Amino acid sequence: MNGSRRILIAGGLIAAVAWADTPPKGPMVPVQGVASVMNFDNVPAGTLPKEFESVSDGSGATPRWGVMPDPQAPSRPNVLAQAGQAAAGTHYTFALLKMPPISDGSLTVTFKAVRGEEAQGAGLVYRYESPDNFYVVWADAKEDTCALIRVKKGKSKVIDSEQAIVTADAWHTMRAVFAQNTFALYLNDDLVMGLKDKGLLEPGRVGLATRGDAVTEFDDLIVVH
Repeated sequence: MNGSRRILIAGGLIAAVAWADTPPKGPMVPVQGVASVMNFDNVPAGTLPKEFESVSDGSGATPRWGVMPDPQAPSRPNVLAQAGQAAAGTHYTFALLKMPPISDGSLTVTFKAVRGEEAQGAGLVYRYESPDNFYVVWADAKEDTCALIRVKKGKSKVIDSEQAIVTADAWHTMRAVFAQNTFALYLNDDLVMGLKDKGLLEPGRVGLATRGDAVTEFDDLIVVH
């Protein structure tokens, strides 16, 4: 992959991927596998990395995913940014990885919620089967919340929402861990929520998400599968 490397995890918990020195607090969901790490630094500015596909869950969306430089990026020089518009209402635009569907794994990313009138935040999507069936994790800088949302047969349901400090225009790290019907979310290494939901258990695609007119930057995406 451009700007990426692959790491074989011999065993243990997801925390071993990136937090061997300072493991996250709280209980862990054990998942083993291979980690793909993407920092976008070898991708030409203005392009969507070839490993991704831009997808929206509603008509009328005008997403603009592309790599751009940011001197404040966690791993300089580049980030992947979304500066377009999702469909009207509570709809999302995704940068989905072109990899086989997975059912269990984890997604970790650093993000900066730059601006937005309708929405300001960042998301991760997993078990994406279609625009009508997926889970999305949303960190909201306007409301200081993190939420797990399930969209099934086109109907959206908030499975859980918890208070969390999501400072606008500042870098944060978000990690979603999912195995069978178990889910855990970490923000800046702190456990925000841990729960069970069996609404969507089939394998699906994974990737990044934004909502509404949110302008968001992403860096250092880690996918364990």
